Order: sequence, then C-alpha cells, then structure tokens
Amino acid sequence: VGGLIVPIQERFVQNLIPQSNQLQMLLPTRIQLRTDNAYYRSPTVFSELGRGSPIFFYETQRSQGQSQLIGEGRLLEHAVAEPEELLARFGNLGVYTLAEVQGHAMKAGANKGKALALHFDWYREAAVALPRTRIRGVLPSFDPTTARRVDASDALELRRLAGWNVDTLSFL
Repeated sequence: VGGLIVPIQERFVQNLIPQSNQLQMLLPTRIQLRTDNAYYRSPTVFSELGRGSPIFFYETQRSQGQSQLIGEGRLLEHAVAEPEELLARFGNLGVYTLAEVQGHAMKAGANKGKALALHFDWYREAAVALPRTRIRGVLPSFDPTTARRVDASDALELRRLAGWNVDTLSFL
C-alpha cells in the first residue's frame, strides 16, 4: 500500500500530535484525549491511498532547529470535498479552522474548490527525527514543501532510519 510524506507546520504538530519531549498542560486538550485526528491539505496526491497507508509527518516552520520527519500515522480514511463538507465530517478530529482548510482547496482543475482530509490513527513518534538530508538519501527528489508518495520499500527504509524496529510485522 502506498503512503505519503506530508509537511505539517510546528504549530499544528503541537496541538494535533504532541511529541513526548514537549511539556504537556496539566489538563489535556480535547484533541490530545483522542488517538485519531484529521490532517488537511490540497488534494494533489491521494489516488493510491487506502486504509492502513502510512502517513509520515515532516515538521516545518520550526521555531528552533531544522525541519524534520517526526513520526508516522496510519490512514483510516480519506476524503476529497468542499472545505465546509470536510469540517462537517471531520471537524471534531482536527485543529484546523475553516479558513485554514479553505486555504488548502485547489484553485483549478478537477478538484477546484476541494481539499483533502486524511483521517489517521496509530501515530508513533520517530525515535530519531530525520532532517531533509537524511530523507533525500531515500527520496532524492524530496521537497519538504509538498506531499510526496512513498512506496513500501521507501517507507521501510524511512522507518529504519527513524529508529523503529522494522524486523517485526507489528506496527507498534
């Protein structure tokens, strides 16, 4: 099953998929109480996605340090629709506002006015965060500003570089 590596801004990471080394508030937010969440983007690469597809998150626009691959989730489902329709369906899962989802809507083409929602679960943090240079060792034309397809062998190598045990069949 094909997957994706997607850019996600630091401000969304902190609320959507907090990392273990972050200070947590005394009371968790509504989003942090759930294991599933929704990520929105332009519907440019999604045709080969299916339930269980890996979604690698590449954190961008960091306040400190360089951008890096920080973790992976598993796709539960995806949908391409008008931003209002996506928020009606997945709005309680994500941290994006209507204006932010509208900003991901396509400006032209078959999906004009539509955005993509990726409903994911089973997020796990990378043991070793991967900067762009390490990712380009696996994906030479990796562009950290856009989503990119990842095939099964590339996903396996990214997992290995990120410090996960890839010798077992279990995702966890």
